[in-house]
Amino acid sequence: MDARAPGLRSLPVELLYEIFSYLSPPDAVNLVLSDYEYLSRRSMGPILSRRQVDALVCAPDLQNKQHASRLERLPTEILLQILVMLPPIALSSLALAYYHMLRHRGIAGQFVQAYRGNGGGSS
Repeated sequence: MDARAPGLRSLPVELLYEIFSYLSPPDAVNLVLSDYEYLSRRSMGPILSRRQVDALVCAPDLQNKQHASRLERLPTEILLQILVMLPPIALSSLALAYYHMLRHRGIAGQFVQAYRGNGGGSS
């Protein structure tokens, strides 16, 4: 018998949405990054293939700072205010698309994803 406490995957979607509503932006981003595959299957994140996720978060950040988007030029304090207002699926999408920026600013932790089976989209 497994003595570990039930995890994120044992919670109903309604409770996950409720939890998201109480999290600070960095905590919500880190929740997304903790089990992106599971949350995306629960319509709380974009459906991406493993290749797409790897391209977004596992590749080195080679972005030219001269061509930074308007979002990347925002002060961290304003970015945090925007993140507070996003629903889970939008926050998940932004966390993946701007992972390196969020990590550099101390908003996101390390992305660790163990892909299980064929979940998380098609390759």
